[in-house]
Amino acid sequence: MRKIPVFRKTNNNPMTIGIFLSGSGTNFDAVVRYINDKNIIDTNIKFVFTNVPNCIGIKKAVEHGFTSFSLSSKDFFLRLGKSPDDEESRIEYDKEVINILSDFCETDIIVLAGYRRKFSQIFYKRFNNRIINMYPGDITQDYLITGISASLQALHNKDEEIKCTVYLDREDERFGSAILQSKPLKLEGYNEDNIAELDNKIREEAEWTALPHTIFEIIAKERLTIDDTDKLYLDNILLPVNGFQL
Repeated sequence: MRKIPVFRKTNNNPMTIGIFLSGSGTNFDAVVRYINDKNIIDTNIKFVFTNVPNCIGIKKAVEHGFTSFSLSSKDFFLRLGKSPDDEESRIEYDKEVINILSDFCETDIIVLAGYRRKFSQIFYKRFNNRIINMYPGDITQDYLITGISASLQALHNKDEEIKCTVYLDREDERFGSAILQSKPLKLEGYNEDNIAELDNKIREEAEWTALPHTIFEIIAKERLTIDDTDKLYLDNILLPVNGFQL
């Protein structure tokens, strides 16, 4: 069966990343730190985009000197006079985003670093199998529902540990295919009263390690491939449903 790299170098050019964010940009910070700490020269951030123009994350991007773009989704849908949550409206918004990014659409991968907009079909077609996302929990758990944090659901389910998952984002799927999961973090001693402390621990000890590792140690090194049935392989070995375990 034919397997295609999620990223493949051409003419020894560095891998380029587009970052999408909507909030404080802590995962974006983790990616930048990794580049600086590891002196990464074969991968660079080509642009940063946000749907929340005044968010902390885009301010950080500007301060770092990255090419940055914004398009307020709130203002866009107010002008459009349509719901922001139907497919027709998403298409209209994503068309405008792609138009803004027209000179950057050959970016090798898109990394969602806390981006709070659901993409439409045209965005998934434009960046087919090139969108990387992360969830602060184990996406293989069958109890997961939207609207409740992964950590709180894990506690309610009486799980002993929690892992975050980096996955390939896909159309019409809440979670796509898992690429990598972080080392498990013990939940002993945590409850709803100190959930904020737990969430900080997940960010610092799981998310900020798992996302950069996936980008720079797996995708950028051309180790991740995908076959005709959308199954993922690491070093030509089929990944399990929960991905590679750090």
